[in-house]
Amino acid sequence: MNKEITIIKFEKETDWGKLFISAKGERVYIKQYQEGNLVLDTSIDTINHVSQFVEGCFTKGSNVSRELSGAYSTDNELKQISFKFNGVEITAIATTTADSIVKQLYDGYEADAAKRKAEYEEYKKTLQYAIDMKENARKETIRKTIEAEVIHIDNTTEMEFKDDEAKEKWDEFVEINSKDGYSAGVVKYARRWAKYMQAKIAKGERLTDIADSTHFDADIEGITGFMYGGAVNALSQFWKHGEELRKWHNKGYGYEGDGCVNPAVLTIG
Repeated sequence: MNKEITIIKFEKETDWGKLFISAKGERVYIKQYQEGNLVLDTSIDTINHVSQFVEGCFTKGSNVSRELSGAYSTDNELKQISFKFNGVEITAIATTTADSIVKQLYDGYEADAAKRKAEYEEYKKTLQYAIDMKENARKETIRKTIEAEVIHIDNTTEMEFKDDEAKEKWDEFVEINSKDGYSAGVVKYARRWAKYMQAKIAKGERLTDIADSTHFDADIEGITGFMYGGAVNALSQFWKHGEELRKWHNKGYGYEGDGCVNPAVLTIG
């Protein structure tokens, strides 16, 4: 395969270094150029692409050395290019091929993985590891206990509504939103969260004190920000304590108007 010939043109000084534009229209930032050693800021998207770009800097016909000499007022020929890609330090000289640059990256990944594994094995021998494992087990036991409580309350209690009309609208909401897994997940989460809060409110706790922690406790299957916003919006309309929940929710986003803030898009709906 023919080598790429890299052609660049100096554009301007920036906070990230000198900006050059390639013949392909790529924006190339050079952090430093001293004694023929170039430090590149790899804003180019893929390793295959940047490796071809770097190889092309040393290919006959490239104007990189000439452009660098003009931009940095030096007569030094380009000798070496170094850059960091996904945390891996890579170095190239005139004899470095694009394939060998890619290999440097994957060798770096393997070395990093080996280092992390060795560090973890050493960590497992420490007292801190034993302490952390014990703490993780304690947290997992608490999580499972709360999860069982949430499910039990959901299975054995009824959801409370503002009035009979709100109950009818909730039933319509459930029917409409039970036809696919995503929407059904919103319904299930909203119902569980509401019932779990009801149980705590019945024991004398205030909604504003428990809403935040219980919204995590009721999230058993895993919800998105959009699903959470949908649940708040539904409960605000139908649930007995919905208006108080709506105000609590909106206050967290610095909003006191009508409707509910959707945290997934941060708009009012």
